[in-house]
Amino acid sequence: MGNNLHRIEKDLRSIAKRYKSVKYSIGLAILFLMLGVSAFSEEVNTKAQVAQIATREELKTSVGDVQTKLNVLRDNNKKEIKNLNLELVQLMEQGTQVVKSPWASWQFGMNFFYENWGGTYKGSGDKPQKYIYNAVHTRGDWKVKNAMDALDARKVSSTPLTPGNDSLASWIDILNTLSGAGKVEKDSALYSSTNGRRTWGLVDLLNIKEPTNEVEILARISPKEVNKQAIPLTIDEPVVEGIEAPKVEPNVNTPLKAPEIKLPEISEIVISSLEINPPEAPNAPTISVSIDAPSAPNAPTAPTVPSIEVTPGTPGTVTAPKISITVTPPTITALTITTPPTVTVTPPTVSTIEPVAFSVAPTIDSKKHKVQKTDQDGINTKFPVGEEKTYTVNDTTKDNSNFFTLNAATGKAVLPKTGTVNVEVNDTRAMVIDEPKNGSEFVMDGTINLYGTKNMGIDLQGSASTQNIVAKIVNSGLIEGHSKDKTGTITNKQQIAFGFSNVDASYNNTMSHIINKGTISLNAPESAAMQLKPEDPHNWTPDWTDLELVGGKYYVKIGANSIPSGTSGKGRVLMKADNQKDININSKGSFGIITVFNPGISTLDSVRMANLSAAQKTNANLRAQRNLAGAQILPGGEIGRSALADSTYTSGVYNTGTININGDESVGVGILHEIQEVKVGGTINIGTGTVNQVKMYLIRNLLQLVTKQK
Repeated sequence: MGNNLHRIEKDLRSIAKRYKSVKYSIGLAILFLMLGVSAFSEEVNTKAQVAQIATREELKTSVGDVQTKLNVLRDNNKKEIKNLNLELVQLMEQGTQVVKSPWASWQFGMNFFYENWGGTYKGSGDKPQKYIYNAVHTRGDWKVKNAMDALDARKVSSTPLTPGNDSLASWIDILNTLSGAGKVEKDSALYSSTNGRRTWGLVDLLNIKEPTNEVEILARISPKEVNKQAIPLTIDEPVVEGIEAPKVEPNVNTPLKAPEIKLPEISEIVISSLEINPPEAPNAPTISVSIDAPSAPNAPTAPTVPSIEVTPGTPGTVTAPKISITVTPPTITALTITTPPTVTVTPPTVSTIEPVAFSVAPTIDSKKHKVQKTDQDGINTKFPVGEEKTYTVNDTTKDNSNFFTLNAATGKAVLPKTGTVNVEVNDTRAMVIDEPKNGSEFVMDGTINLYGTKNMGIDLQGSASTQNIVAKIVNSGLIEGHSKDKTGTITNKQQIAFGFSNVDASYNNTMSHIINKGTISLNAPESAAMQLKPEDPHNWTPDWTDLELVGGKYYVKIGANSIPSGTSGKGRVLMKADNQKDININSKGSFGIITVFNPGISTLDSVRMANLSAAQKTNANLRAQRNLAGAQILPGGEIGRSALADSTYTSGVYNTGTININGDESVGVGILHEIQEVKVGGTINIGTGTVNQVKMYLIRNLLQLVTKQK
């Protein structure tokens, strides 16, 4: 046998030399004994032989499959054992069980069972523990919690299951201390749940667990045989055309220049009295004339024959001719000069114009006349078309206020020509336009009469709840401010046809466009047809549901305990004032269109801030530059500016109509606070004269007015 192996080894070495891919080893010899030549030569292996050879991976897979099947059988056996154990416990609890011993366990015979009476029976000690069971297991009441008094250290410590919505207040613990609890009687029976045991026979009741639910997931992978064949592609060669450089002709838009308002510098005019000194009398001129007397002529002699001999010689000296002039001395009369009288110059008196910057007291919504949705149907409920309708505003109390609140203007709504609103009490308005919607247009085609002091025709409130709003408010009727009250006995002042009196702050992308296409006539002094006032960017939050009565006067309540820091994106509302027809100023110290300085909500005498000190109110005004919501706010607040090319969102003052100034110290257009754009055309009449383009009466005081407001 040894010689055979030696010979095989020798033959394998010689064969290995013939195949470059085979190296001799002991393993190769063993494989040769098992497989023959196919163990080391790929050239001699046929397809059939290779198919019959089991690879190492296939052997591993086969062993793994067997192991998997064994694990599955083992798990199934464990489950069956657990199920049988639980079924056994359940059977024991359900009824009386009789366990009969198999026949082979009994012993029969004559004489003695055991040879040794003093010993133990054969097989002692190999019996299993007896399973105690006498009757059906009974459970206690659900409200008995840990009532077993034996083996207390092993009691259940967690909260028991509560059936339904039963309260734990009436449950009983082992100490019987809870309210409403009774004494738990111990039942020592083996089948009782209050016998103090934690086991049922050989089963520990604390360790019984319900079987875990199992979900069988059948997942398999079905590989697909993909046979892809080459797709013939016919690609035409692209024709490349010549590329011409594009002809670029940029047309650069010339940006609009910012409006430049040059304020004239006025220096003090000093006119001194004219001093004229009389001249002295002139002296008589002295005229001296020297006249020499002529000499007597010589007597003539007889002529002789001339002898002509020309001999050039040096010319002699020329003697000047003597001229005799007779001069008569003139008669001179002395000049008489009379001293002129003293000239007295009186400097002109320039009156200072006060800006119309008052505010009508803010208030809550009207209790008598509130239109919740201001569309045409909502307006018709108060002003039916074709019906003469007149309302009187004569009450400002919180429960009976009877001005108009026009809320949520939507679409186009027209107050008809037959509608009239008469304001007969002080410090209120005819109507409030509050929270208009985008694209809305409210047209007042009727009549508004102002018979009190601090009256406003149309009061705008902006939009504090909705962004991107463009709203138009148009007067195509008549707004007239009367100089006397309805009885004709009390003189009025401070009236505004269009104005802003908002307490909270609107979004910066809200555009309120007020337009006059009708007639505005103001006869009370210190009035304005159209007033643009910036909002207070602190964004105060007043109580809009109630007013506070103090000393017989109603106040808007602001319960803030500190100064608000403002809200980003609010407080710089966009505004336009556009006069397209007639404004008649028939009173003293009034304006056609005006932009004014806002001193701040904390300075109003109609707003009560009970939780703020006087120093806090001072620090909350707008008389100085403030930093609110991370932005610097100029004194007096700021009217919004738009960087868009669309002029719809450009804040400005415009006049294409006629402004008639017939009152002393009045102004056609007063720009007393900054605004993005001013275009004043049309006609402004001052007194009986007509001035085209812009005419501002006493414009030289403009700088003084702005400085005074700050």
